[in-house]
Parts: sequence; C-alpha cells; structure tokens
Amino acid sequence: KYPDFAQGGFGWVTDLTAPDPFIILPIAAGASLLAVLESALVGRRALMEPKQYQIQLGVQRICCFSLVPMLVGLKYPAGVFVYWIANNLCSATTVFIFNNPAVRSKLNLPPLTGPAASPFLAGNVTGTP
Repeated sequence: KYPDFAQGGFGWVTDLTAPDPFIILPIAAGASLLAVLESALVGRRALMEPKQYQIQLGVQRICCFSLVPMLVGLKYPAGVFVYWIANNLCSATTVFIFNNPAVRSKLNLPPLTGPAASPFLAGNVTGTP
C-alpha cells in the first residue's frame, strides 16, 4: 500500500510497514511514554499529596509496561512506533523545558509550587481564580 515505507527503514527495521521483528520499538514506545508521564508528574509533585503521587506513579508504570498494550502493539507496523517514539520525545522535551523554573520565569509563567498553582487543588473546581 505504501511502497516507500516498505523500502525505507533503519537498523534492524528495514520495512516500516511490517511489525518490529525484535520487539524493540514497542518497548521503546512504552519507555518514551513513561518518560513523558513521569516528567509531567514530577512537575506537579509539589501540588500533590505524597500518597497520591506514589499511587499515580505506580499506575502510570503499570499502564506503560503491562502486557496488554505490548501484546496488542506487536502487530502494529514499525512506522507507527517510530512516530510514537518521536512524538513522545518531543513531548518529554517540552515538559522538561516548561518545568524549568528559569524558563517559566522568562516567560512570565507562574511557578509550579504549592496548591495555589492549581485552582482545582485549592477547592475552586470552576478553574477561575
């Protein structure tokens, strides 16, 4: 259907329309998704109760590396995983940049400390300050 993807590729993946024969890309996609989720969670850690943070961290890890997504994903073409990994790496980079206090200060963004940074944690569920 897409001959350019069947002839392109890199390393061990010579056909992007076929599944990864060594299951490296599905694992890398799960790891890159976990990097995005954990980096975003670290940025919100000051806003959460310690118990809530630990539970959410555990749930994220289980979801990223449970067998169900891995087994379902084994049949996906390698090109899908290349896209997911690239997208996750861009997302993780964005999260790391915007979690940096110096960057937030330069862009006049509020700091990520304390419950006042989130109207939802302060009991204001409408989202208005």
